[in-house]
Amino acid sequence: MIRARVYIGGMLCSVGIGAATLFPIATSAAESLEARVQRLEQVLRGPTLLDWSTRLDRLQREMRELTGQAEDQAHALQALRTQQQAVKADIDERLKELENRWEELGAAITALKVQQTSQASLQQNMAEQEQTAYKQALDAVREGRFATATANFESFLTQYPQSSFVPNAKYWLGEARLALKQYEGAEQIFTAILTEHPTHAKAPDAHLKLGLIALERGNMNLARDHLQKTVAQYPNSNAARLATERLERLQEAQGGE
Repeated sequence: MIRARVYIGGMLCSVGIGAATLFPIATSAAESLEARVQRLEQVLRGPTLLDWSTRLDRLQREMRELTGQAEDQAHALQALRTQQQAVKADIDERLKELENRWEELGAAITALKVQQTSQASLQQNMAEQEQTAYKQALDAVREGRFATATANFESFLTQYPQSSFVPNAKYWLGEARLALKQYEGAEQIFTAILTEHPTHAKAPDAHLKLGLIALERGNMNLARDHLQKTVAQYPNSNAARLATERLERLQEAQGGE
């Protein structure tokens, strides 16, 4: 093509301007051919078919890589969705279990409240019955019905062994037996008070009663011993004052003899 171009140029130069004037059509064709030659040269100077093929391969490879990455991301996204669904299902199951447990707990609390109410009512009834039984036995003592009082207090102690009235019930049982001149039974009761309830308010009186029982049974030495211990152990009690009076009488009686 270069040779053709040189050849055509030489012809044009040899012909000169006059040829261009005489042959305007040939001149135009030559210019068109020149333009075509220039475009062809530009194409030849540009990327070759091999370059385009290389670029196309690279683009296809990049497209495959992008497609692979997109597929990996799609799989990862699907796995994440599956995991989220599993977590949601697990949370729903746990919430349902908690709701069931909450309902069970509510039912248990309600049952417990009912039971506590029933127990409180039962305890109240038992306390009322306990107080009534104690009062009836004590009223029998105050009214001088000592046999009835003895039976009532014995029944009370059997039925309510943990009652707070037990020390008092024992003391009045001893008083009732003493009034019936059941000295041995009375002595056992008053001794039990000193042994089982030594710090109770009735302990000084129980000790005094043991001295009086000994006097009734004619055992002066034992009587004096109980009376002296009452004064020594409970010096500020009314029982100590009464014990002191008895000791003075004993002293006067012995002096008179």
